[in-house]
Amino acid sequence: VEESSDEDKIRFDTGGTERMVLDSTGLGIGAAPVHDLHIHKSSSSSQSRIQLTTSESGATASDGYAIAMETDGRAYHWLYENANMVFATNNTERMRIDSSGKVGIGTGSDSLTRELTVKLAGQADVSIVGATNQYAQLLFGDTDADNKGIVAYDNTNDKLELWTSGAAAVRVDANGHVTMPLQSSVG
Repeated sequence: VEESSDEDKIRFDTGGTERMVLDSTGLGIGAAPVHDLHIHKSSSSSQSRIQLTTSESGATASDGYAIAMETDGRAYHWLYENANMVFATNNTERMRIDSSGKVGIGTGSDSLTRELTVKLAGQADVSIVGATNQYAQLLFGDTDADNKGIVAYDNTNDKLELWTSGAAAVRVDANGHVTMPLQSSVG
C-alpha cells in the first residue's frame, strides 16, 4: 500500500505491479478510475467481472450472481442460482425472469405459466414497429420453421395480412377491403 499525498491517491501493489487505485475520482481495479468504481482487466484471456455471493449461494466462481464483460465486448448478467431475477423501478417490481426462464412483465410475484406474460392493471399494449417501407410482424412456428403463421402489417402499402403455411391467407387494405388470396373458387 502506498499513499501519495502529492498525487492525492492511494495505490495498492502486489508483486511490484499496481493493482488498485483509490483517488478523488473513485476506486480503480486494474486501471486508474474514470468513475466511482472502475474494473479493468488488461489480460486478453479473461473477463472483467463482479461476483456477488451469500452464505446461502456459496462462494465459488459458479455461485451467486455475476456481472461480466468478455474481452470481445459481450456483457453478461448471470444468475447461477435456481432463483428468479427481478427488475424494479420506483420501488416496484416491473419484470421477472423465473428460474425456468419464463418472463413476466407486470406480474409481480405471481406464478408464471406461459413463456411470456404481460399483465398490467390498465390497458396493455405491445408495439411492433417496422420502418416505413418494411413489414412489422409477429411470427408463429416451430423449431423447423419460425414463420408458419404470420400476422403482418405492410407499412409500404398500409395493409394487414394474416399468413398461414407461408402464404398470405387474408389481406385487409387501408380502405378496409378484405381479400383472401388463397381462396379457391367453388363452382
